[in-house]
Amino acid sequence: MSNAAIRHNEQKSKILTAYAHGFTQAELIGTKVLPIVAETQKNLEVPIFGQDSFVAVNTERAVGGTPAEGTSEKVTTTTVNLKEYSYSEKIDRLEYEDGDTFNLKKSKSRNALQKVLNGQEARIAAAVNDYASYGSGSKETLTSTDQWTHASSDPYSQIMDAIASGRSKLGVAFNTLTMGPDSWNALIQNVKLNQKLSDGRVGLTNMKAILQLLDGIENIYVGYGVSRVGTTNSFIWTDNAILSYTTTNKNPNRFDPSFGFTFQKKGHPYITESQDQHGNIDYFTAYLQDAPTIVSYDAAYILKDTNA
Repeated sequence: MSNAAIRHNEQKSKILTAYAHGFTQAELIGTKVLPIVAETQKNLEVPIFGQDSFVAVNTERAVGGTPAEGTSEKVTTTTVNLKEYSYSEKIDRLEYEDGDTFNLKKSKSRNALQKVLNGQEARIAAAVNDYASYGSGSKETLTSTDQWTHASSDPYSQIMDAIASGRSKLGVAFNTLTMGPDSWNALIQNVKLNQKLSDGRVGLTNMKAILQLLDGIENIYVGYGVSRVGTTNSFIWTDNAILSYTTTNKNPNRFDPSFGFTFQKKGHPYITESQDQHGNIDYFTAYLQDAPTIVSYDAAYILKDTNA
């Protein structure tokens, strides 16, 4: 029997696709903090109104008097320019001409989409964690015994003070607490926080218990997303804690002082499939146009460097 015949008769190994080893990105949280706003144009102007709603004036009118009059409210604008991001995965037709065992087309499409979504998450995290952009009364760098990893630290008081500060500027309380995994781990292991939870008989130190403790906070988001550069993995969200007012209104208006938005081209992200000129290579390309934008730094407070 020829070698070719022997090879032909050999039993092929069974490929256990159900047990294939791979990796999945954690849930991305960026667009929960800066909600997506779908837009049809790339260049936008966002009106920013002042705090005229809080102005107290004497409105008493005497007999024969005239009503008190206000001045026109000052309106500024923030320029938003959507940028395009794209990523391609490719397959040579020889890789699946005998059958697509690993469903390569679906896998390559998924990988391309994940790349652009990872980039969006990183852009949102960068905008939210940009310490230099916060006003002097809306940021605090924690050091030494104030850091949550120190036994003497009191994150509950720090968070409640930040909430009070925000309420005085917004008229509403911050409703969202966002942080990286290192900050979250330090928070749930913090000595004073655990004592407060125990005194209040809330029970275990978990997200539900902390939500019950923090007045006004409706959502806690922990960014477990991972970024890989070369051979090094790191969390996209670092050891900062951000308190913010994030609108829950699907149609926000000028009286809804949300922290910011992810302006995104309508219909994005999307994936295209194409071939090279010879028909040998299939390309799967994901496209995304967006611009994560902070529109109100009064609507947030950052606690930087929660961990030593």
